[in-house]
This record gives sequence, C-alpha cells and structure tokens, in this order.
Amino acid sequence: MNSSSINPLNGDLVWCVPPEICIYNIAILIEQYRFLPGPNTWFYIGSVLRDMQITVGSCSNTPPQINNMTDTCLIAGSNINFNVTATDSDLLTPLTLTATGGPLLSTASPPATFTSVPGVGTTIGTFDWNPSCSQVQLLPYMITFKATDGDLSTPLVNFESVFIRVIAPPPTGLTAVPSGTSIILNWNYPFCDSTGTNPLRKFFIYRKDVCDPWSPGPCETGVPAYAGYTLIGTVSYATTTFTDNNGGAGLTNGVDYSYIVVAYYSDGSQSLASANVCAQLVRDVPIITNVSVMTTNSSTGTIWTHWVKPIGNAGNLDTIVNPPPYEYRLMKAPGFNPPASAYVLETSYSYPAFWNLTDTGYVSTGLNTDTEKWTYKVDFYSNGILKGSTQTASSVFLSSTPADKQVNLTWQHFVPWNNYIYHIYRETSPGSTIFNLIDSTTALTYADTGLVNEVEYCYRILTIGEYSDTTLPKPLRNYSQIKCETPVDLVPPCQPPFDLVTDCDVIQNTITWINSNTTCAEQDAVQINIYFAPTVDDPLQLIYSTTDMSLTSYMLPIYYYEGVPSIAGCYAVTAVDSAITPNESPIVNKICVDNCPEYELPNVFTPNGDNKNDFFTPLPNWRFVKDIDIKIYDRWGLLMFETDDPNVLWNGTSKDTKGKCTDGVYFYVCTVNEIRIDGIKPRILKGFVQLINEGYNPAK
Repeated sequence: MNSSSINPLNGDLVWCVPPEICIYNIAILIEQYRFLPGPNTWFYIGSVLRDMQITVGSCSNTPPQINNMTDTCLIAGSNINFNVTATDSDLLTPLTLTATGGPLLSTASPPATFTSVPGVGTTIGTFDWNPSCSQVQLLPYMITFKATDGDLSTPLVNFESVFIRVIAPPPTGLTAVPSGTSIILNWNYPFCDSTGTNPLRKFFIYRKDVCDPWSPGPCETGVPAYAGYTLIGTVSYATTTFTDNNGGAGLTNGVDYSYIVVAYYSDGSQSLASANVCAQLVRDVPIITNVSVMTTNSSTGTIWTHWVKPIGNAGNLDTIVNPPPYEYRLMKAPGFNPPASAYVLETSYSYPAFWNLTDTGYVSTGLNTDTEKWTYKVDFYSNGILKGSTQTASSVFLSSTPADKQVNLTWQHFVPWNNYIYHIYRETSPGSTIFNLIDSTTALTYADTGLVNEVEYCYRILTIGEYSDTTLPKPLRNYSQIKCETPVDLVPPCQPPFDLVTDCDVIQNTITWINSNTTCAEQDAVQINIYFAPTVDDPLQLIYSTTDMSLTSYMLPIYYYEGVPSIAGCYAVTAVDSAITPNESPIVNKICVDNCPEYELPNVFTPNGDNKNDFFTPLPNWRFVKDIDIKIYDRWGLLMFETDDPNVLWNGTSKDTKGKCTDGVYFYVCTVNEIRIDGIKPRILKGFVQLINEGYNPAK
C-alpha cells in the first residue's frame, strides 16, 4: 500500500490515496511485551495476528472529520468533561458521533458517559467521567470516537482516539519533627487506600539535603531523578510514619532537610508527590565548621579547627534540663572515618554558664600533616554528662601522581557541610611560600598540564562550602596540606611496526621496522632495541641497540644452537624515549620464524676405496639438524652400524667384526632431531640402502 502507516503504540492505521479500486486485505501483527524492572528489560510474552478487509470504491463522498484531542490525565476523585466535535464538508450530510473504550463499559466503577445528538454537517458530543480510586492504574485508558456520515450511496466514517491516565492524589499532611539526631515524619492515610483491584502497597520516602519546594508537572507521578531527591526508605501501606536517622549514622546539624512522600500501588503506578516539608535538627550541640591545614610537616604540622556554639532557646538546648557548667572537648583521630576508640582528647574548654559559651577555634600542633589525614569532632558536656557531639569532619588530603609534563591531583575529605567548589593553588617556586590560584573546579580531581619535566611543583587545595542552614556562617574555607610533585615522562613510545625477512638457503634473517616517531603519539624515541629468543618458550633477550634513528633495518647475526646454525627464533623491536629515566615501549607484538630443515639419505653407496661415494652420508646441504640416532641392519636384523653424527659416514664395515660387509641391501632407522621454533623435534626416517663393493681393493 502506498502512503500508508500504522502507529506501533495505539494501532492507528492511516492510508492516504489508495492506488486503485479493489478489495484489500491487511494483516496486523500485535506483539506483547512485559517490562521487568530488575533486569531493566522488556521480555516478549506473545503475539496475535488479525486481518481486515478494506473495500476501495469510487465515490464523491468525503469522510467526516473529528477535532484533534490531546492526551491527558486526571486525579482519581476529580472530574473530566470535554466536548468532541465532528464536521463534514457536505453541510447537508447527517452525522452521528459515538464513543467506545474501557471507561464507557457498564462494568466500570463508575462508568464514563458520552452523550451526543445526531446533526447535519456538524455534531457535538460530551464526554464526562469522575473516576474512582479503583480506576487508578499505570497504563492510560483509551477512548475512541467514531463519526459516521449519512451519505445514502457510500457512507464513510472516521475515528479519533485519546488517552486518559488516572493517577492517585498525593499523600497529605506531611510533617517533620526533629528528635535527637533523627527526624520523624508523619503523614495522613491517602485518599486512595488499599482497597480495589490495584491496592496501595507501600510508601516511598525521599530526602534532599537542602530545603527545596519542588513541584511536579501536571501528569508527573513519583519523584524523578532530576528533582535531586534521594530515596531513603520505604514503609508498608499500613504505616504512615518514618524515622530518618541516616541509616543509623545520625543526621547532621546545620542541614535543612527536605522530605517528600509518594504512594506506590500494586501495578507499579505511583501517586503524585506530596508537598515537601523541611526540618533541621535542634541546635543543642555545637556545629563544626572548619578543619583546615595551616602548615605542612611530617612532625610539626598544624591544623585549625572551629565550631559554632549551640542555641539556648525553646526548641533547641533546654538549659533547665541541661544545666551548667558546660564543656567543649575537642577530639581528634588519624585517618578518614576512624573508629570511636581511635579518638583522643586534644583540648577542652569549660564555661560556668550558658551565656559564657562562644564560637571557638583551636590550632592543633605537632601533627604529621604531610602524609596523614586527621578527623575531628567536639563533644559537648552539660554538668559533666555528655549531651552530644558534632558530626565528624576531616582535613582535606591532597594526593598527586606525575605524568609527562603534567601533575594529576586528587583530594578527599569527609565533612558534614557541602563543598561546592575547589580552588587549586600552585607555589610560584618551591620554598617561596607564595601560592597563586591557577584554576577552580567542582570535581575532586584536576590535571595541571603544560609543565616542565623534572621540575618540582607544589600545590594546595582550598575548599569552599556551606551548610544549608542559612543561619550558620558561610562560606566555609578549608585548606589541604601542601603536596609537591615532579612531572616525569612515564609514557613509553608505542612499539614500532616491524617485519622479518627469512632466507633458509643462506641461513639469514633481516629485520625491518618503521620509525615510531612517525607512527606514535609519543614522538620522543631516541633508541631502537632488538630482542631475540631461540624458542617460543624462552624469554626475549636484548641483542642489538642503536641510537641512529635513521636506521630501519638490521641483518641479524646467525644464531648457533649448540654449534649448529639456526634461523628459528622470536624477535621483537622496541623504542626507548629521551626521558631522564627512559621509558621503553612494551612488547605487544613479536614475530616468530621457524627453520626449514632438510635431511635426506641416499639409497646406494660404494665403499670401494675410489674416493667416490665411499661413505653412506646424507645428501649435501642438509641443515638445521642438531644430531641423529641411526641404526643400520643387515637382512637378518643384525646391527651393522650406529651413530649420532648427522654426517653418518658409514664406510660399509661391521661394528662388531670391523670387516667389510657384503654387497646387498641394508635397512636403517634414523631419528633426526631437528632444530625448530618450539624446541628439538624428532623426525623418523626409515629406508633401505644398497651397499656395492664392486672394485674393492683390500690394499686400500
């Protein structure tokens, strides 16, 4: 069919301008898939094939038109009401308008209604529906409207469909009340509860570490990732409360937390998100704001810490329940996230009354700030009893790795506030103590490029952050230790492409290569190395080096395997760069070649002393044979001769009698031990040789 298409989702078939009058048959394949969230994959379930006959005739009538409608959604318990208009170009043609779909079935609870009155040229129908909670579902409902004209000769129809999604209303009445290091959430039982065919199953609880009144779109259910909220827990449908204690670690003072709750139903549908609610922990303990490295040293380093005092008023520190005297105890421990047992007392401050409390800072001395991280907290005591502690906060620890004309920086910290930008400072020269800002980033890594190799560079990081509680001081500025690094070229050149030319006749190998400075990103090669191993199992050994980068070939020396020349072996070519500590390209490729052994014995010899063919010996130009094991027998199976000499050189005498053997045919078995790339490999030769003593001169 020309100019035809079918919508793969709703099945709408569009066919413009049939080519000729005819009866057409259309087959439509409908496939069903189910989405499984675990593997995040659609699985094929089954299919059905349906056909439809279309009769194309000749007529002057045109089909009626239905106004376009937009897919929409509505909340269960609310009403949707809209008009559908059908028109016909023949203003005298009667029109009828009907509707079908799941919501219009009598079994729907409650069913939708569609009312229309036949008209001439134009007719209007009204769709009305007030769905209940039992009609909440993940997939939308489809309602199809059909307009039929009353042309007496050739009546025509038109269809238009609209999708309506019924969604659950949001949970209401969400509250958040701080309690110690936790925040307790409560909300109302939802309007759409656990009854019906799609019952309520659970609630999803989301949190964001800043007060953010996010509002969903008109048909947007759940909490999408772009909103910045994190799912922190779920509870069953029978529960409308949740205690957030950050997985047992406790929440952080000074953070203005924002919460949202969403209802989840058995078919996977979710309600609209609740209105957010914000809450902070009570300010009944200090809040740590700074852990900043002041000086870097392996034994005399210093770190400055600072904290903000608690608030003494209703809803925060109850000074009646928690009477004076008050005490700060600054505790420190080495490393990130140290265990509680690792903390030791650094210093303490005592105050006789609450109004004496101050925001306090302290400089720790005698520390290894060069290679060690430090973590601090402040314990707060009321009348000698521990009231609570600040969250732990670590110093910023900077690490570095050298590269070619580059230093790669990474840093870590574990702090309760949010660091939103990092300033990178570099010392003008080692020991100058003057650091200049070279760049800023929001990442925890930075690459300082364009440097000079073998020159030392020193760095420190300044973090800039804040708590989401706007009443706390900001910005919070904290320095890392100073870290010095020397960029070096650690990147080797790539392995040069190379090839091997082998000549068995002259027993010679020639290796050729392409200068890696023309093929490699690293164009600093100043030396070529050639490696060799006699077998595939032997390690490669350096056999040749040259700094003449104009050379691209080398005639390899003949290798002697236990005195026997061989061309078998494995070869590799590498390039070496000009770094102070040179880098050599890794051996990714090697080329192995094998020998081409030749060893053949004649079938006749004449040991008659005429210096012509007097010895049984292999044919000339045998090669690549380490040794042999040959045994020669007479016709009765008696051993006449044996040797391991590849030249054999049997003169036709018996090994036992030392006398001349008689003319005749002798049988031999010869094991030829050939030198191959994978070691010595035996080859068995069996055959006959005819001994002829004609013209034998015993005087010789």
